[in-house]
Amino acid sequence: MSQPIVNGQKKCTHCLLLKPVGEFQRAKTKVGIRSWCKRCMADYAHDRWLELDKPQQRAHNRAQRLKQFGLTQVQYDQLFQEQNGKCAICGYPERESVGGTPKRLSVDHNHQTDKVRALLCSRCNSAIGLMDEDPIRLGSAITYLEMHNG
Repeated sequence: MSQPIVNGQKKCTHCLLLKPVGEFQRAKTKVGIRSWCKRCMADYAHDRWLELDKPQQRAHNRAQRLKQFGLTQVQYDQLFQEQNGKCAICGYPERESVGGTPKRLSVDHNHQTDKVRALLCSRCNSAIGLMDEDPIRLGSAITYLEMHNG
């Protein structure tokens, strides 16, 4: 049962400490705030996280990153299949690795519309990002390389 608010304070039902209501998250309850304080909620979430094994943690992190682009793992896998596992710009698979494990292709998106464009290797993704995704600037870089490549 939720504890009442008295003089702007509430008792956390987990740690049993009396705390200011600002120490509790909002909730859709009669009282309007959670019964556990923010610290107890954070500790609980951390403990639950530690119970997961490394592959589960990686899968969770991956799902959260894809969610930022409005993608599910299934949608990412579909894009990956459509591109034959290769970068949409250079046509190579991802060459970078972390601890010997190949990185996944990056989700490229338009930073103004947030629309997903394709999957890119980290090098191509970084290159267009460093050029501010500006076609004129990228064209100038091509012209420069053609002039000085000989």
